[in-house]
Amino acid sequence: MGLAAFQTANVNQLKILAAGTILIFVAAAIIFRRAESRASGAQPRFRTASAVGVGSLAGAMTTALGMPGPVLMLYLAAVGAGKDAIRATSLMFFAVAYAASLLLQLATVGVSRWVWTTAGLLVPIAAVGALLGHQLSKRVSEGVFRTVVLGLIASTGMYVLFDALRS
Repeated sequence: MGLAAFQTANVNQLKILAAGTILIFVAAAIIFRRAESRASGAQPRFRTASAVGVGSLAGAMTTALGMPGPVLMLYLAAVGAGKDAIRATSLMFFAVAYAASLLLQLATVGVSRWVWTTAGLLVPIAAVGALLGHQLSKRVSEGVFRTVVLGLIASTGMYVLFDALRS
């Protein structure tokens, strides 16, 4: 789905749709926010159908726009996953989703030299960010983590919306 959208849709329209969806879900997450902390050892409330839907949407967003994070992070927070589960799941999903997206794009539409250069420059920065995030997560409570995640996702949605409207 994401590859078809990437090949045929207007990128600015996709960005506006993605940003609107992200901001609506962030607002819903804030309005319907569950308890900040979960009992130690409590299990998240995953539902197979919703997990498959969210995974599909996040995969499509990866291929179409290169941004799987917001959908996945909001879902994991909504089902009550703790910060360690959210971090582990998102890191693994990003690695798999970006690799699959890259292979799909290589096989169908190609990848420009600019994208390779940009990716090469950003990989070390992302690795440093992951290492710093790992160290910082040990010092941050579940409540603060959820607040920061919602703030980052809302900021992402607003940035994407303003960027699309500006173009």
